[in-house]
Amino acid sequence: MNSEPCKARDELKRLRRLVDQQVTAHSNMAGSIASVQRIKDIIIFAFSILLVATAFVDPAILSLFFANDMSSRLALGFGSLTIFFLSSLSLFLGWTRKAVEHESTSTELFEIKQMIREELARENLEDDRATLIKKRYDLINTKAPKLNDKQFLKAKAKHLRKVRLSKMLDRRPHASVACLRFRFWIHDNFYSWAEKHEN
Repeated sequence: MNSEPCKARDELKRLRRLVDQQVTAHSNMAGSIASVQRIKDIIIFAFSILLVATAFVDPAILSLFFANDMSSRLALGFGSLTIFFLSSLSLFLGWTRKAVEHESTSTELFEIKQMIREELARENLEDDRATLIKKRYDLINTKAPKLNDKQFLKAKAKHLRKVRLSKMLDRRPHASVACLRFRFWIHDNFYSWAEKHEN
């Protein structure tokens, strides 16, 4: 009699774990792309300042840094090409668009996560409501930017580390986060391997 609600509840719990991982994955991708964008913008800004500054620098001062006039021209040309290359690279690879897509997907999936949490908190779970949530998740997933295996596994590992660290901090709120991370790293990379080979 209660098998259908239990089945729907189990399905929502499974979907919540999956959505939680995807939220972390897309959020990390958006953050990574944004970091690369910031580094690129800083490099472009620095080279632009140097190029503009050379227009006001006395040639005698430039001769202290360059052996001859040809080398100074080559340096200025290299700087101009670097600025052009980095500016074109961003447009060609569509970094801004990809960052927005990942951020938007992360936000939409987070809303799904909240809906699942609210539904699971209900005493009487509505099957139609669970089906609606699943359909909305499928719709978001079809238009979401794809993650390759390497990106997904990296994001999954980061998400599981976050969950594990969060649970440990719940028990030991004054523990050092850096020390806990180091402890987990040692255990997973050395102790687990040793235990496996001993058995």
